[in-house]
Amino acid sequence: IEKAPEECSDTSKPCAAKNPATGIYQIPLSVCDQKVAQLCCGDHHCISVMSDGAVYSWGSGSKGQLGLGKDCQVSASPSLLMSLKERVTFASAGSCHTMCTTVSGRVFSWGTGDLGALGLGLKTREREREREREKRQLRS
Repeated sequence: IEKAPEECSDTSKPCAAKNPATGIYQIPLSVCDQKVAQLCCGDHHCISVMSDGAVYSWGSGSKGQLGLGKDCQVSASPSLLMSLKERVTFASAGSCHTMCTTVSGRVFSWGTGDLGALGLGLKTREREREREREKRQLRS
């Protein structure tokens, strides 16, 4: 197995390895002897829940779906979500959003909330569109 050179310049991050016979990459997700407990993928991002409850994300963060802050548009390798202070037990990735549950039963969501996907109700723009639809229906 050979290391992918473009991923190996930063020695502080784990390095992906490619099997030359198959072309398949092994993503380095064993961190501090923790193993992957769950893996889920959205349209352009992936989330892994580790056996200790830590969460890593990578891929496109253009809609905030990585949970790494609004300035993170892309993470080419797995990055730890520092903002989650509780042990995560389950995660799910939608097209542009992510949700997880914690050991205490709390639910967290991040990313785009179109059509109420984050469980926070509709965005202002969506509420305005819904009101306009209702007005049109009343007129007809």
